[in-house]
Amino acid sequence: MQNFNLNIFLWQILIVESDTIAIDLDDTIADSSAIALEIIRKEYVPDASFEKWKYYSIEKSFGIAEVHARSICSRAWENPERIKLVDPSIPKVVDALRKTHNIYIVTATIGEESSFIPWLERKHVSFDKVLHVSNMAEKALLNKKHGIGFYIDDSQLVAESVAAAGRVALLLRKSWNADFFDSDRNKSIVKVRNWKEIGDFFMG
Repeated sequence: MQNFNLNIFLWQILIVESDTIAIDLDDTIADSSAIALEIIRKEYVPDASFEKWKYYSIEKSFGIAEVHARSICSRAWENPERIKLVDPSIPKVVDALRKTHNIYIVTATIGEESSFIPWLERKHVSFDKVLHVSNMAEKALLNKKHGIGFYIDDSQLVAESVAAAGRVALLLRKSWNADFFDSDRNKSIVKVRNWKEIGDFFMG
């Protein structure tokens, strides 16, 4: 595991030209996977758990066909009032970040904007812009067009793509990235366990 304080110091020196932070929605802000897991348990794998959710892919983790996995993710947003924040401190941290940075919600969620934008507003998560992309691979490509310097995400793929593009990737630890997170691989990625560490990275 990299030294978190040293990592903060190095990135604050190296990356100073961008004031825009891209934040992922699903499982970075919105705990939609908790609802998805309920559906998986009820309809597909009764003993499914986050401990068994070892891969970002629902299909690979639980042996569920892709068409059903997409349906599960979509259905998780059908009743957004059931979805909780990943961390209750998120609104406070984001408000603090907006004092010095633009906040973009950058998401490839299957959920509709008509569901998740009002959800963000109800949860008091402030933002400057929403960029709804068709797949995760598009996220890293947005940095030049939109001047994004920092990405906060739970996807190892996104974090690695962002780091390869010369931007700062903060990877939030989840069961599906735990093996990578706990290893010494790719030290150019900032690994954070919670939103307190995210706040500490930017605000010290």
